[in-house]
Amino acid sequence: MKADLDTLKAQMSVEFKEVQKQLADLKKEKELIMEMAKIGMLTKVTAEGITMIMPRKVFIKTTPKGSALASNSDAILGNIAKLMQNFQEYKVVIKVYVFGKPAKSEDVKATAAMAKILKDYLVEKCKISAAVIEAVGSGTSDPIFPKEASEANKRVEIIFSAAK
Repeated sequence: MKADLDTLKAQMSVEFKEVQKQLADLKKEKELIMEMAKIGMLTKVTAEGITMIMPRKVFIKTTPKGSALASNSDAILGNIAKLMQNFQEYKVVIKVYVFGKPAKSEDVKATAAMAKILKDYLVEKCKISAAVIEAVGSGTSDPIFPKEASEANKRVEIIFSAAK
């Protein structure tokens, strides 16, 4: 009987520690969401992670010669870098979307180049480790706004996900 009681106590101790860890993780997520809110961008929580959604034009300007950082993007990217420095337990995925023409293969290639521009800025100017940032071009996939709101679907999503 004493052995059973000791086993039960040990099991409860393990379960208690797991619940404590889950609560600490939730507290950290809440802190991250509160800090994201200060930047003033749309935020959503999904199974993928905590996502900030911003119009693409905030970060990227496109010209016939290609894409480059928008003139005032450095301030917002600096704020994102601070989040990354303060919440190092998260990995970040940068996804860039377009809408409409050209063909899907060109869209994915073009948005991948745009995402790389953002990643390169965070790595080179903000001194964030390249290992914790993934840059993804998503092309015309996953529109979140109606087709009539094509400009709104040109967006950047910054996803903070718990590093495994």
